[in-house]
Amino acid sequence: MHSIDGLFINRPSTDYVGLFGYITSSEIDSISLSNGDITGYESIGGLVGYNYNSYINNCCSTGSVNGTGYEIGGLVGQNNISTVSNCYAHVSVDGNFYVGGLVGLNYDFSTISNSYATGSVSGYSSTGGLVGSAWINSTISDSYATGSVTGIDNHAGGLVGKAEQNSIINNSYATGSVDGYMYVGGLVGENYWSSTISDSYATGSVTATVTGVYEYAGGLVGCNKNSSVISNCYARGSVNSNYLAGGLVGNNYSSTVNYCYATGFVSGTYDYVGGLIGRNLYSATVDNSFWDMETSGQTSSDGGTGKSTAEMKDVATFTNLSTVGLDESWDFVGDPYNDTGTDDFWNIDGSTNDGYPFLSWQVGEEPPAAPTNVIITIVGDNVQLDWDDMGSSIFYIYRSQDPYQEYWERIGSSETNSYIDTDAGLESAYYYYVTVCD
Repeated sequence: MHSIDGLFINRPSTDYVGLFGYITSSEIDSISLSNGDITGYESIGGLVGYNYNSYINNCCSTGSVNGTGYEIGGLVGQNNISTVSNCYAHVSVDGNFYVGGLVGLNYDFSTISNSYATGSVSGYSSTGGLVGSAWINSTISDSYATGSVTGIDNHAGGLVGKAEQNSIINNSYATGSVDGYMYVGGLVGENYWSSTISDSYATGSVTATVTGVYEYAGGLVGCNKNSSVISNCYARGSVNSNYLAGGLVGNNYSSTVNYCYATGFVSGTYDYVGGLIGRNLYSATVDNSFWDMETSGQTSSDGGTGKSTAEMKDVATFTNLSTVGLDESWDFVGDPYNDTGTDDFWNIDGSTNDGYPFLSWQVGEEPPAAPTNVIITIVGDNVQLDWDDMGSSIFYIYRSQDPYQEYWERIGSSETNSYIDTDAGLESAYYYYVTVCD
């Protein structure tokens, strides 16, 4: 990893600003930019302002990025026909249009994978915790955002402000609060024009309370529009709007929702307030989807079926075809009841996710508190961990490439105060966690 600390650029009227202003047909790998302070006008990123037909891997950025124009991102301003993978940004980002914690605009067959952003993001339009706008066959997978998002005008989302024109989001999540004006969602502000969201979730609170406008607020998506699809997703954050409010989707417009649920408290001052869907319009469909009537405070929804908390935590609700509102079984690990699927999208164990169903890719062990004085040493091609004696008979060792994720992989155990990791390799950064187990 090549490290750069304290990069300062102040060019408020200049486009293409970053450590690299504009790159094309290039590859950037293993660069760490810390404590940066970057200011420009348009296409502004901590690492790259404009990334065209290029590949960025295993890079990170911390600090602040500011721009008064379009395409402002914590790592990359615009990602155009390009790939960003295994990257993260812990950056405070402020901009105007297309503002994202990692990438401002992900455009034209561009891909973001295995990446995350943790900083707060604020912008005027198309503002997202990870990406401001995902546009034209954009793909975002296995990624997440945890920072708060504030949108002054249209399209604010915990992960993506607006996803449109055949864009895809899968295996991703957002946990930060989202406050916006119109099209406000815990994961995506608006999912538009044949775009797809699958195997994803959001847990942050959603607020759209500006008086006198058509606000669409949803725990997962503010507006799902024009032949777009949401499947195998859930939302657990609260939703508050002066117009359309839904625990999962505010406005489902000529689009599809299937195999989804919501549990968050939903409130609003207008007629279109629903536990799952605020309003369903123009042949939109909602199938095999549910909301918790007790936790949401809502007994009605313009689509979906309300259940008690106990029913929402019972796998039979989602897999037994005798359940009211269930025409096709959800695909769970273990194939309970009428489940014949083989993809195993879902799991449930009575404790994870407060007992509600969770996505099977979330499975992992959340480690308890760690002992102190853990020392990490590189020994040849291996990583050695040593720690103080805690009077325990056994220790568990966890590893992750992300210190903020909820679940860590347990890689082994030790009956001594030492452990050697022979599988990590030295080409990537890892975090370790050691627990006491008596």
